[in-house]
Amino acid sequence: MRVALGYATAAVLALTAAPPAALGQTADFGLPEAPLPPEQPIATDWSWDFGDGSVSVTDDSLTVIDTDSGVSMDWNAPASEPTPPAAPLRLLSPFPVVRLQGVVTGGGTRVVRLTIQAPPGARATVRCGGRSCPFRRISRIVKGETVRVRRLERSLRPGTVIEVLVSRTGRIGKYTRFVIRRGEVPKRIDLCLWPGASRGSDCPVD
Repeated sequence: MRVALGYATAAVLALTAAPPAALGQTADFGLPEAPLPPEQPIATDWSWDFGDGSVSVTDDSLTVIDTDSGVSMDWNAPASEPTPPAAPLRLLSPFPVVRLQGVVTGGGTRVVRLTIQAPPGARATVRCGGRSCPFRRISRIVKGETVRVRRLERSLRPGTVIEVLVSRTGRIGKYTRFVIRRGEVPKRIDLCLWPGASRGSDCPVD
C-alpha cells in the first residue's frame, strides 16, 4: 500500500486512491500528495483497516486510524450507479384479432374463412396438425391490416389443430388455438405470445 506522508487538518483530511478505486479492483490509498499548511496537525502514522486484512477493495468501506491521536475516519466507496429496470414489455398495438368462420358438419368443420388482423410489420404464423391439413406451417409478414388464410378454407376432420401465432420483436403478441370437434364448434383458446416463445402463455396483469 502507499501512504503519502504529510500533515492535514481534521477538517480537510481526505483519502486518495491510485488508480481510482472500484469494487473488486485493487488500489493504493493514501493521504493527499500536497497537504495544506498545518493548523492542527495530525500525525502521519496511519493504519489502514480493510476489514478482511487485505488491501484489495472487496468491501464498500474502510476505516483509517491515526495511531498517535486515536482519531479515526471512515471512507465509503462511491455507490455504483443502479442498473435501471428493464422497460416492461408492451402488447402489440392494436392487439391482433383472429376470426374463424365455418359450418359444423357430422365429419368435423368446413372452414369458410380464417382471418388475422394485426399491425403492419407483425409476423403471422399458422400451424396445422392433422391428416386433413393442407400444410404444416406457413408464415408471412403482415403488410395490410388483414391476412386471409385461404388454404384452410376446406373441410377439416375432428382432431385437427390450428395454431395462429402473431409476433413482433420486443412486443407481446397473440396465440390462438382451435381444435376441430365432431358435431360441435371448434374449441378455442386465446393466450398471449411472449417474445421468442412458440406456445401461448397467460397475458400480463395490469
